[in-house]
Amino acid sequence: MKKIFAAFAMSAAALNIFADKFVSSVSGEGGTVDKSRYGTAMIANGHVSTVVDYLGLQQQQRYAHLTPAVAVADRRYGQPVDYLISHGWFDAVLYVDGKEQKPLKWTQTLDTKNAFSENSVEYPDAVVKTVAFVPATRKMLVVKKTVVPKSAAKVKFDFKYTFAPSMPAKPRDRAVTTGAFAGENCARFVYKLYGLDVYRGEISITSTAPAKVSFLENNDVALLESEAASTPEKPFESVYYMTYEDDYDGSLKPRKNIDYTAASAAARKSALADGFDKIFAEHKAEWGKYWDGVSVSIPDEKLERTYYTALYHMKCITTRWGFPVGIFAGSHFGGAYFGWDETFCMLALASTGKFDISRVSVDFRKTVLPIAMNRVGKYCKAKRITVGARYTWQTYDPKFADLEKATPGYWIEHIFHMSNIALQAWTQYLYTNDRDYLEKTVYPIVSECAAYYLANHLYETRDGGLIVGHSTDLERLGPAKLNAFMTSCGIVYTLERAAEGAKILGVDSEFAEKCRTAAARLRKSFANDGEKYIPYDGSKDKSINVVAGLFPYPVNDPENPLQKNAVYDYFKNIDKAGNMYSTGKSVNAWYAGWTISALVPYSDNTVPAQLLEVVARNLGAFGDTFEINEPENRIQYHPWFSTAAGNIVYALNKMMLFNDENGGIKIAPSVPESWRDFSYTLPVFGGLKVSVKAENGKLVYAELLGGNGQSREISVPKRLVDVSKISGECKDAGGYVVITAKTGAPFYKN
Repeated sequence: MKKIFAAFAMSAAALNIFADKFVSSVSGEGGTVDKSRYGTAMIANGHVSTVVDYLGLQQQQRYAHLTPAVAVADRRYGQPVDYLISHGWFDAVLYVDGKEQKPLKWTQTLDTKNAFSENSVEYPDAVVKTVAFVPATRKMLVVKKTVVPKSAAKVKFDFKYTFAPSMPAKPRDRAVTTGAFAGENCARFVYKLYGLDVYRGEISITSTAPAKVSFLENNDVALLESEAASTPEKPFESVYYMTYEDDYDGSLKPRKNIDYTAASAAARKSALADGFDKIFAEHKAEWGKYWDGVSVSIPDEKLERTYYTALYHMKCITTRWGFPVGIFAGSHFGGAYFGWDETFCMLALASTGKFDISRVSVDFRKTVLPIAMNRVGKYCKAKRITVGARYTWQTYDPKFADLEKATPGYWIEHIFHMSNIALQAWTQYLYTNDRDYLEKTVYPIVSECAAYYLANHLYETRDGGLIVGHSTDLERLGPAKLNAFMTSCGIVYTLERAAEGAKILGVDSEFAEKCRTAAARLRKSFANDGEKYIPYDGSKDKSINVVAGLFPYPVNDPENPLQKNAVYDYFKNIDKAGNMYSTGKSVNAWYAGWTISALVPYSDNTVPAQLLEVVARNLGAFGDTFEINEPENRIQYHPWFSTAAGNIVYALNKMMLFNDENGGIKIAPSVPESWRDFSYTLPVFGGLKVSVKAENGKLVYAELLGGNGQSREISVPKRLVDVSKISGECKDAGGYVVITAKTGAPFYKN
C-alpha cells in the first residue's frame, strides 16, 4: 500500500485544471492534448449521448478506448461484437480571408450543473467559441459556433457531419444510407441499420446561418459551407441542430410503425421556431430539477467536484431501462446493462435521495422477470418460487432480454450479479418504505433470485455443511471457484431479504423458512483460514471480494474478527489486487470506493481519506472516473465509467451518513478530522432525511426531517458535539453520543 501512495507523490499531469463544484476547465496549446488525464467532455440525456473534444469538435482520436461519436441508447450491432452503432460525428474547418486556420491555444470547460461543454480556441486570425449540449428532453445535439475575427475579415466556416457506421476492420458493415438529401441549410441522412434489430431512421443537420449543402465521400459526409463578412463586433454565428429519430422502441410491446421522417421534420421545425436561447433555458431548467435537493458540501474542492461530476455522469447515462456503464459507440461494453454494475449507480442515486431515478433499474428487472424465470423454468412449467429466475450477466433492453449479451467466457458463470439485483430492489424499499412497491416489484424480484439459488447452487457437504457450488466469482480469481466468499455473502443476503419480505407481506411462510435455514447454514461455511475470510476455499489469492460481507452485502457483524481481519488485510495488500483485471499497480476508483464503503462500519476516518487521495490522482480532467487510469504505467481503460462514479458517490455519502439495515444511523462516521467544515442533507431508511452542518470542526446544526412524530436513534462522534447543545435524550456509546432524535425540530443546534 505504501508503494501506491509513494507513486502518487509525483506532480499532477500537465493540464491546467481549475474547478469549483460544478465547473471544470482544462487548457492547452496547439492542436494536441495530454491524454493521460483527458477523456473528452461527455454530454448526454440518457437517449442521445456523445462527447466533445478540446477543440470543440469530434476529431477521430482515441481516448482510452473511446472515440468521439454520437450514440443512441440501445441501437446496437448483433453478436459477436454488439457495440452501439455510431450515429456520426462532426468536425469543422475555419478559413479567414482564404487562409485555413490552425489552433494556437485552447480552453475547454464542462459545466455539470447546466450540462454543457464550452470551448474557446484561438487561431492566428480568429477565436472560435463553441457551446454544445444534448437537450434534456429532445433527441438532439445542439452545437453553437461563434467565430470572432481579430479584425474585419471574410470568414468561411465548413461544418462537416460524417455518418459512416462501421465495425472494427469492416467499414460500413451492416449500415446502409438509403438517402442523402440536401435542403435549405439542412442535410439529411436516411438510413437502415442491420443490427440486433433493423433500425430505420433519419439524422438531420440544420444550420441557422445560410449554408451551401452538399455531400462528399459517397454520401458519407454532409458539408454545410457558410461565408460571412465579419468583424470583432459582429462575429459569424451559427447554431447546428442535429436530430436523431428512428422507428425503434425496445420495449416488450408490439413494434409500432413510427414515421421517423415526420418526427425528424417536426424536431427541426420546433428547434428553429424555439431557437437556441429557449432550448438552452429549457435544458438548464430540467437539469435544475435534478440538482434540486442535492446539498452536499465538503472542504476538499477536488473531491467535491468529483462527487458532483459523478452525479452528473449518472444522470447522463440513465436510460429508460437503467444504468449502463456508458452510452458510447464502439466502447464501454456496448452500453449493456450489468446487474452487477448498475447496482452501484442505483445505490449512489438512492443514497442521495433521487428515488425517482434509482428505481429505473429495479423497474427494468421487474419488467424482464418473466424472461429470467422462463430461462430456467420454461420446459418444466415451473411455478413461482420453485426454480426461480436467472438473469443474464449482461443484458439488452427488454425486447432482447432473453439473450446473453456477454461474449463467451467464464464470466457467463457469474451468479453473484443476481444478489446485486436483489440488493438494489431491497434498498429502494428500505429508503422509500413503500409497501405497495415491496409487494408488486421488490419481493417478486428478490424471492425469485432466492429461489434460483436454493434450487441450483447450494450443495450439502459430507460433514453436513452447506456451501455454494463452483461458479465464477470476481474474474481475476479465475473460473470455477468453490464456495467463493463474495458469491456466498450475496446469496445469504438474498435469502435473508426474501425471508424478510415474505414476513412483512405475510406470504410464503414455508419458502421463507427454507431461505432462513439455508442462509444460517451458509454463514457457517464462509471460506476462511482461521484468521480471516478468504476469497474461496483454500485460496492464497488477495481479492477485494473478502470485504463483501460488509459491502455490498451487509451480512456480517463488523466486529466479527474474521471479517475485520479480512478487510484490513485486503487494504494492506491492495496494491496486489486493486483492479478488476490482473493489470496495473494502483487502485482504480471503483475498488477504492468499494473498499471505503466496507470501512465505514468501523468508523475508520483515516484509511478512507488515504484511498480518496489515490482516487483524486486517477481522475480525468473534469473529475470523471475511468475504469482504470494509470497513465504512468501506460494502462488506461474507459473514461466516463459509471460503475466507478456510482461507487465514489455512495462511498462519500456513507462516510458522511451511515445507515445500517438494522436501523442504526451514524453522522460523519468516516469523515476525516481535516474536514473542518461540511454539510449535507441525505436520506435514511424509512422515508426520512438527516440534515447536518459542521463548522470549524464542530457540529452547529442537525435535524431529522420527515413525517411528524417519528424518531430515530442517531450516533454522533463525541469530537463534533457539545452535549449541552443536544435537544432530547442522549447516552454515551464509546466514541459516540447516541441521541434520540425526533422530527419537527433540530436535535442539535449551536
